[in-house]
Amino acid sequence: MDLLKQFRRRQTRWWDLVVLWAALAQMAPLLSPQSSGEYEVKAAFLYKFASFVEWPEATRDEPLGICVVGKDPFGGALERVVEGKTIGGREFVVRRLKAWQAGEPCHILFVAASEKQRLRPLLGQMRHEAILTVGDVPGFCEIGGAINLSVVESRVKLEINLDATARSGLQVSSKLLSLARIVRSTASAASAANGVRN
Repeated sequence: MDLLKQFRRRQTRWWDLVVLWAALAQMAPLLSPQSSGEYEVKAAFLYKFASFVEWPEATRDEPLGICVVGKDPFGGALERVVEGKTIGGREFVVRRLKAWQAGEPCHILFVAASEKQRLRPLLGQMRHEAILTVGDVPGFCEIGGAINLSVVESRVKLEINLDATARSGLQVSSKLLSLARIVRSTASAASAANGVRN
């Protein structure tokens, strides 16, 4: 019975990967960089990320909080995509924040483009929080964000910063990593370059 459960769980995760890949490769033609169609797709990504990221044990019994800080670009897309959905028996809760504060019950935090001028201090505050930070502005991963959703040739592409996920105690599935461009934090890249010179 346990083997059957494991097989079904793996089968479900594999199907999740197929769905995510389809969203990335087939379902992401966008109307324009600011279109509602773009954020319908990005809302689906936020939901699917929960299947490919493991949070520390202490947070695994909580509902999965998807939070948006700043001016919300999603409208009702997040609620639509998570309605009635669970992952590992955990329901989703969508929260919108004017500003992030320590202790907010967020597992995935989307940082809106309206916060662009405050990105560095905001990400610094969350440096060691068990939160998957997601953005969609150039340079988001390089200054410490975990995942950036960039638009390339009218398609959404993933960038993932493993320095950021490691600091937050998050484990990202190799399946998700295989679909992304791996980016390092600017400070980490500079340190590595200095190490090579020395």
